[in-house]
Amino acid sequence: MKKVVFGILLGILVILFGIALLTLNGRLKKSKDLENGLNKAVRESLQTVIESKDGASLKDEELEALVKKQLEKRLKTRERKTQDANYRLDLTIRVSDPKRGVLSCEAEEHYTHPNGKVGVLHARSTAIVERQVPQKMRQVTFYLPTENGKSIYKQYMLPEGSDFPEVGDPTLSGKRFSGWEKLDGSSVDLPDTVSQDEEYLGRFTEG
Repeated sequence: MKKVVFGILLGILVILFGIALLTLNGRLKKSKDLENGLNKAVRESLQTVIESKDGASLKDEELEALVKKQLEKRLKTRERKTQDANYRLDLTIRVSDPKRGVLSCEAEEHYTHPNGKVGVLHARSTAIVERQVPQKMRQVTFYLPTENGKSIYKQYMLPEGSDFPEVGDPTLSGKRFSGWEKLDGSSVDLPDTVSQDEEYLGRFTEG
């Protein structure tokens, strides 16, 4: 009789241990899935908002809905809801500043353990995306004098703030190059960096 009781107790312990192990493994997997899914959802949503023309004007509620939609897609919440009556996914925005490329969200996931108890997982993710500011392009044109006025010697389209181009000294038959001047005839020293559209005319003397 004692052996029978001992066997029953041992069986119960094995079952309880198995349930506990399944519960722990399930929690660890769900926690990792939630963390990874939230990280990707937050970053992708922030990137979408930054690249969108009207993204910076989104309200927190609209941004929250966008992140949650991305997260639900990654966690396949529709399937989980059909399998678990206690399943619920909540999302809260903690920091929202798309203009500076910052978004921080917190997610809370409710689910049912194999032992029937309801478990809750928490995850938080912050994404920082550097905004790409388009560089303004500037046109720098160098002309040489001709009988009918002037012709383009060299022309550059350069980002504002870049190093000023080195054009070298041009040559004209029978003349000597003496420097560059503005189109109005005023003398000028070429700058070190490009800051605006510029036009220069080569100045020559009889040589």
